[in-house]
Amino acid sequence: MKCTYFHSKYKELEAQEYRELAAAVKAHGGEYVFFDCDQDDADDKWREADGHDDIPVVNGCHQWMDKDDSFYVTRVSLDESGNPQIFGFRDEYGCPSDEDRLYNIQFGYLDNIITEIPETQEVHDVRELPKLNSMPVLVLSREDLEVKGYDPDMTDDEFFTLGNSVAKHLDMEDFWLSLEYACDYLGVKRLNETDDE
Repeated sequence: MKCTYFHSKYKELEAQEYRELAAAVKAHGGEYVFFDCDQDDADDKWREADGHDDIPVVNGCHQWMDKDDSFYVTRVSLDESGNPQIFGFRDEYGCPSDEDRLYNIQFGYLDNIITEIPETQEVHDVRELPKLNSMPVLVLSREDLEVKGYDPDMTDDEFFTLGNSVAKHLDMEDFWLSLEYACDYLGVKRLNETDDE
């Protein structure tokens, strides 16, 4: 059974999220600290704090865990290659002295971190504009076929193939000549043809 291969699309989106996270952290000098776990009495200060709404929460795991859990993210830093390294401790059972690097973050949680990193004077937006590898310049409708005297009654696959053929020849001719050439090349039936022809 054919289907859309979503795994590769998810990986592309995840890679973009990591790039945007890296850009946000780079804007703050290569590291952003949500809660300093190295400060004196960090555990006590964490317990005494009036809420932690500004600390992002993600689902993920440390290297030694066999399943994901909910974590407070305490800081994000960039390694020598510019890749983000995310640190935190368990939401329910942990405390700042348990801080460790998260080796896996579930898909869709990285924006929880990015949105909690404040803008800087120079950087207000880390969204990536999609890279344009191609740009559609042709819209083909079934009505166009009728205008040129061809039968528009064909399957979606046949129509898609015709559209590709028109686009392929468009750089040599104008649209209508390309359409006529593609129809004739692919054997599209003319509307004025009789059953005896």
